[in-house]
Amino acid sequence: MAVRCKVLSMENLIIERSDEVGDIWKKRYEYLSLHFPHWPDALPYFKYPQHWPTYTPAQKQALYMQWYASALELNVWTKSSVVKAEQDAEGKWTITINKEGKETRTLHPKQVIMATSLCGVPYTPTVPGMDEFRGVIRHSSAHDSAREFVGKKVCVVGTSSSGFDTAFECARLGIDVTLLQRSPTYVMSLTHSVPRMLGSYAPDEHGNLPDLEEQDRLFFSTPVGPGEELSRRTAKVLEDLDRPLLEALNARGLRTWRGQRDTGNSTLGQTRNGGFYFDAGACEEIINGNIKVEPGYIEKFTADKVILNGGREKEFDLVVFATGFSNTIDSIRATLGEKIASQCGPIWGIDEEGEYKTAYRETGVPNLWIMVGFLPMTRYASKLLALRLKALQEGISPPPYKV
Repeated sequence: MAVRCKVLSMENLIIERSDEVGDIWKKRYEYLSLHFPHWPDALPYFKYPQHWPTYTPAQKQALYMQWYASALELNVWTKSSVVKAEQDAEGKWTITINKEGKETRTLHPKQVIMATSLCGVPYTPTVPGMDEFRGVIRHSSAHDSAREFVGKKVCVVGTSSSGFDTAFECARLGIDVTLLQRSPTYVMSLTHSVPRMLGSYAPDEHGNLPDLEEQDRLFFSTPVGPGEELSRRTAKVLEDLDRPLLEALNARGLRTWRGQRDTGNSTLGQTRNGGFYFDAGACEEIINGNIKVEPGYIEKFTADKVILNGGREKEFDLVVFATGFSNTIDSIRATLGEKIASQCGPIWGIDEEGEYKTAYRETGVPNLWIMVGFLPMTRYASKLLALRLKALQEGISPPPYKV
């Protein structure tokens, strides 16, 4: 998960729409925790304490973000938003900020960095009858708890991480929950995936973590081409090791696969930021029948029914659309305007040179940079981007090399 901030300028100002630093984490569903160990997740210059829980709860991650901003004396404006963003012919910015709804401030930063995560805005499909449905419909990003639906029926649409997490929360509360799956999901156990994917970051027998900079250089140094082949081999190994788990899920109706081009979560993360699940507990609830699985999609709503494709009528009190987010470009459009967004190149995915498209490099808009990715990637790549900005400031940065 990337750091959820709005605009970072050369004056080291962070504009954050939330009420306080870390608020994005606090407002997510109450059972949320990071699915991988925290070993590689620390932000630059500020390690997690040695006793930190292996799988960080969202509330604790929020506290860490607050500590980070305080310890590094970051200038953070919360409850603030970009009202207008313009560039002159020389690429100089004029940014108008609504600061906490109390005043308007105008900034003239040299550089602007968008760091609004991997995604754009929440995507909820438009389904006939939504307006007349008497139950509750919400996107997973707006779902914080299912406690008020104990004793009722819940449908979770989507089988990526948020869908599994939401269904898992319902199952733990004893709620009658159904997971609606349209396309197959790449599933892997933490038991087998963690040592193979993050084993180099693991602590030693005394609980001491290895040097993060050294591990980052190793972890992020593999070129995309060889990296895809290694991912393909790893996915095959994990599938063989997880076969009992996968077969038990399949027996309950959950469809699994090995990912795009059989590369597991690797290319799914680069292209869709979804379609996979590191088993944080939901799989057992599916196997035990506490989470029901239905194939297909919602065809329409009536006042008191949810009609699935094929005419299957269901009754649900809450429908959570865990259907992901649009592309990051929508976040840029909403923040900086259509004119700037239209000049940006495609974001994320791999280009013809095997590099990530647009992220951490030239965007097509002078002096605009985009940060995306999960926590270890933002730590590693942000340093490289900072060096690039420093070189540009000193006038010693040559144009990027291209074949």
